[in-house]
Amino acid sequence: MTEFGDVMFADVDREGWATAVGHSLVEAARIWVEAVPSSLITEECWLADDLSLLFTYQLDGAALGGRFADLHLCPLTGFPLYWVQRGVSYSASGYATDIFNGVPVAVGVPEIKWTGPDGRRWWGAVPEQGWSAVVTGPRSVSIR
Repeated sequence: MTEFGDVMFADVDREGWATAVGHSLVEAARIWVEAVPSSLITEECWLADDLSLLFTYQLDGAALGGRFADLHLCPLTGFPLYWVQRGVSYSASGYATDIFNGVPVAVGVPEIKWTGPDGRRWWGAVPEQGWSAVVTGPRSVSIR
């Protein structure tokens, strides 16, 4: 992957981790699109102020967005990452691959949680402050 993919959870703060996972998610999507013929078009990826990761894309012409929160938790078990592999740190590329595998690119649209004013349909972790505040609010880091 990229230099961001080499970032290890144990070596950075939460914003650094979320940023590295975001860059690695964009890279995982790029690799998937090159390997698997599909109608997936990635658009944007950014960190919201609450350090959730937002990822927008098109699939079969539908404008979609996913929100990934709690990036300090293992996407497979839900346990804190420092519990998952004691003595072995989780890499950003490994984490991004795990969450990208949850992006419904081959099986259709997931359960829609909110539709934005632009018609984009969002799925994923529902933000405490509401979808509009996170999707249209300030960005901590723009990744793509």
